[in-house]
Amino acid sequence: MNTTKILHKMCQKELSGADIKAIAKARGFSDKQVTPGLLETFLLSDIGLENVFDSLESEETLMLHLLKLKNRTQDISFFERISTKTIARYGTFNQKYGDLFKQVKMTLIRKGILFFALEPVIAERKTKLERMAFCFPSRFHEFLPSPLPSAISLAGAGETTETALRNKLVEIGRHKVCDPNDKKTPFILNLQQGRLRSGTRPFKAEHLSQWQKFAWSDAFLPMLSYTPDANHFVAPLDALMYAFDQLKTDQWATPQELTPLLKLFCRPEKLPEAEKICAKGWQTGCLARQKKGSQHYYRPASSLIEIPATYQPDNDMRVLADGRVAINLQTVPYKYLESLARIAKVKANRHILTLEPDPVRLGRVVKEMRDEPLKRWLLKNSPLFAKTIRQMEKRWAKQIVHRNIDVAQVKDLSLTVALKKAFEKSGKVVFMPDGFIAFAPGMRTAIEAQVIKSGFAVKTVKAK
Repeated sequence: MNTTKILHKMCQKELSGADIKAIAKARGFSDKQVTPGLLETFLLSDIGLENVFDSLESEETLMLHLLKLKNRTQDISFFERISTKTIARYGTFNQKYGDLFKQVKMTLIRKGILFFALEPVIAERKTKLERMAFCFPSRFHEFLPSPLPSAISLAGAGETTETALRNKLVEIGRHKVCDPNDKKTPFILNLQQGRLRSGTRPFKAEHLSQWQKFAWSDAFLPMLSYTPDANHFVAPLDALMYAFDQLKTDQWATPQELTPLLKLFCRPEKLPEAEKICAKGWQTGCLARQKKGSQHYYRPASSLIEIPATYQPDNDMRVLADGRVAINLQTVPYKYLESLARIAKVKANRHILTLEPDPVRLGRVVKEMRDEPLKRWLLKNSPLFAKTIRQMEKRWAKQIVHRNIDVAQVKDLSLTVALKKAFEKSGKVVFMPDGFIAFAPGMRTAIEAQVIKSGFAVKTVKAK
């Protein structure tokens, strides 16, 4: 059921007269506004919300934040974590959760901020309490108080560290073997036939951001990332990032303030201390920190992946006597490394990578590079790269530098239109100027069939 249906059923069938009076008092509704029909409309208004939310206990506020994060209906067992009475391990569903429902009704439903109604009857026999669905309307989310009420405002971006990321790049020269059964494999930086890869994927700077989060989680046992389970628990990293997302741009939080949220949101067994989680988050570059007195404050770090606006390639890149380009892994921006890896054959020697142009891959992206600063630097400083780039630009769409593809020329406009209609969206056929098309050999049969279907003949010529 969606919120509208739950609200309608609640107002028409579930609320008693006492419930309606309690909601009206909490939200400040007048007598004219509390008839079942009008109550549906006024409950979704912002009337009285500020006062109601201010009256909540801290655990109740965190409970609503968890509902906001989950963003779907829940059953009564979801609220077990805020129960003021011990939930019995044995007994019927009603015996275990009857008192909890009364508590939820008094603290949240009768304040007009939590809605509930019975799910439709299904074949399986369930009690009314088992069929109850609870929701926290999205319209109320913006009025919800911060889960970190003691967060403070501090000027500046704080202290960050790139040590973990720079040490990660040195891995390129270690020639690690990618074990498909190793959970770390997707993040192992390695060279395969001169091509820089993350595991088996072509290297991208965003893979380093993914690795940072993985390294943060993998530092603990149990891991801080896991699939949500039947008990509605949230992975600690997801809980932390949700909490940090609620901060204003200049706000910072202490580990001590994050602790209640982690305890409510996450599986309690062996949950690491918030101080240790935040410290490791800073060490991996995921968090920034500031110190005030003897206390560290944290918030998410700005991305380390993007290229600084004032960046000068001459600081990290130099041209060798043979025309190859050497880059310093300890300082080169990660996005520059990604761009270079797309067009070059790579060799590694500890902290230094040497690169020479790869005509095949450079030919694929030379037009995309256009006026990129990297392209301008290579044209100006590296005769070897400059020569290859100019050759690829001159031959673009005239000479295909590729392995294992077929090329055809279509001289009839109507046939070109028919082929585009049949194959262009598939991404498996490339249409180029002067009627030329390029495709993998496996597409040849389908293309020839379309040509014949369109009333044309296929002519094959041998390359000279």
